[in-house]
Amino acid sequence: MVSVPTSKAAATTSILTPSITLKGHGGWIRSISYFPDGQRMISGSDDKTARQWDLKASQEIEKARMFVRPR
Repeated sequence: MVSVPTSKAAATTSILTPSITLKGHGGWIRSISYFPDGQRMISGSDDKTARQWDLKASQEIEKARMFVRPR
């Protein structure tokens, strides 16, 4: 869950309650996209991975790692 506090009170109080927690990324999550069926999601992170998740099973389906060659 990523949130941007707009005040000190917002930084300590959350109105959102996570329904599931998906563990796997080693960095900040920067992108999330849901499949039209609502059963799966893809997330992209600063750890240079994209992961596909099964939301019903609360587990990772597939992981792809981006390799960057130095110039």
